[in-house]
Amino acid sequence: MSLRIVSIFDSVDGEANAFAGAGQPSTFIRLAGCNLRCSFCDTKYSYGDGLEMGLDQAVEQVRLPHVTITGGEPLLQAADVRTLCQALVVGGKTVTIETNGTIRPFDRVPDLRGNVRFVMDRKPPSAQVVDLSYEMRWQHAFYGLGPLDLVKFVVADDVDLRAALKVRDWFWRSGGDQPRRVYSPVWGIMDPGDLAEWVIRNDPLGQFSLQIHKVIWPNVGQGEER
Repeated sequence: MSLRIVSIFDSVDGEANAFAGAGQPSTFIRLAGCNLRCSFCDTKYSYGDGLEMGLDQAVEQVRLPHVTITGGEPLLQAADVRTLCQALVVGGKTVTIETNGTIRPFDRVPDLRGNVRFVMDRKPPSAQVVDLSYEMRWQHAFYGLGPLDLVKFVVADDVDLRAALKVRDWFWRSGGDQPRRVYSPVWGIMDPGDLAEWVIRNDPLGQFSLQIHKVIWPNVGQGEER
């Protein structure tokens, strides 16, 4: 098998992480290709074909105990990603997969449970997603998550916040074994302090997330990895 990869690099996980939260050292595997075109996307360079890389070659470049598989949309290569996760878990790694919510997470085999977790975006109105099936697909993907996973709301304005509350009220009504939720501001558009105060007032069972890698390394440009 082979994967279409944009880059593999070491950094700190600057956003929501399903294991240890923001700031966890992680090896990132950025996969190529995406089926959405969000207005505020900051990884447009991942839309292309990437480079073909074999499983062993990819695993050999992983140095840190935690791995973040991201994109693009990594679950476009779901079968190969599952094989990659199996190899990483056998090697003693934990894995977070970041996904856009259009593809149901692959069914986890028993030896992966607890070692592979998902952070799934809920796209807001400001993302201007034109996929007419997005709502139905997101609901299907949501029910593939568990209490160890995260749903992330990236928000730009009050319209996005109201939409996030509607989603919260609808999908978390039953309680029980459901994913946690986290709110993150669109970088450079929504004031982080305003969003943090909003989370405190409106969803104290949720959590706030900031892209801290952009604070640590503010001069890293589009297409550069850090």
